[in-house]
Order: sequence, then C-alpha cells, then structure tokens
Amino acid sequence: MMRTGPRITLRHSVRRTTERIPLGNDSGHEAYAVRHWRQVSYAAAALSLVAGLLHVWAMPRHYAEWWGYGTFFLVVALAQVLLSDGLLYSPRRGLFLMGIAGNLAVITLYLATRTVGIPLFGPHAGDVEKVGSIDLAATIVESALVIGLVVLTRISSPFEPPMMLRTRPPGGLPEEDVER
Repeated sequence: MMRTGPRITLRHSVRRTTERIPLGNDSGHEAYAVRHWRQVSYAAAALSLVAGLLHVWAMPRHYAEWWGYGTFFLVVALAQVLLSDGLLYSPRRGLFLMGIAGNLAVITLYLATRTVGIPLFGPHAGDVEKVGSIDLAATIVESALVIGLVVLTRISSPFEPPMMLRTRPPGGLPEEDVER
C-alpha cells in the first residue's frame, strides 16, 4: 500500500512538540504552559522531599559521630522539606533561586568531604569520607532537583505576571488625558 498522508518522523514530532511552547496570548498555549509548568514544579517538589527524607535517614548516624554533623543534617533536611512545601503551595522565582543555591552548596560540600576532607569543624575535620549509597543517592536527587529548579526559573510562571508587566517602563506610566 502507498501512504498518501504526510510521513511523521521523530524530527517532525519533536518540532511539533516544541511548537506548542507558549508564545503570545494564545489560550491553547497558555493551558499547555500551565500544565507543563505544574509538572516540572511537582517533580521538583518530589525530588526535594526525597532529598530531605534521605538526609533524615542519614542523620542519626552522623549525630552519633558528633552533634554538629547531626544538626547540619537536620537543618538540610528541614530546608529541603520546606522547599518541597513551597514548590507546591507558593512557587516563586525567589524560592527557585534559593533552592538552587542551597542545594548547590550541599552538593559542593558533599564533593569536598569525599575528595579533600571534612572542612574545619568536628572531630573528623580533614578526614575524607567514603562514598556511600545513601549519600550518593541524595546527591543525585539534589542534582536533578537543581536542574528542575533551573528549568522552572527559565519557564515563566503562570502564577506570576511576566517580568515586563511587573516593571514600570522608563519614564513612568503614560499619563491619561483627564479633564479637571
């Protein structure tokens, strides 16, 4: 049989998918943008929650080593669980940026403790930690979370007006003709 319709290949389907990225004020595109934005936001919230729970899981062992290590894990776990809550109920660009900075700091500290040694504090200062399965899983989840948060900062939020609408144009707002 001969095919009479257009042949759709992977290249065409990718192009059609990317054509659905919201442009302008088309309501069909806005619905797609909201759905896509929510999916990424929910995924980031889930990743943040998983990272926080992994830190809670590792906290008792670190607390047994020294109270400072345990307290650090508690603070990181609380921050990640609160980030997850914020991503679900109050998603804002500032929250995304704080989440990126905080999780990058934790990832950097993890890499430092596994290569150079524990910096400055505690009874094991300067000791190089071994890579474990839980801490490696937490770092992978945090890396995926950072990627998701970066994506969220690049996508305009359906809950915040675009940057152009939030700022005043140079010279202030146009004056209206009002008779006095």
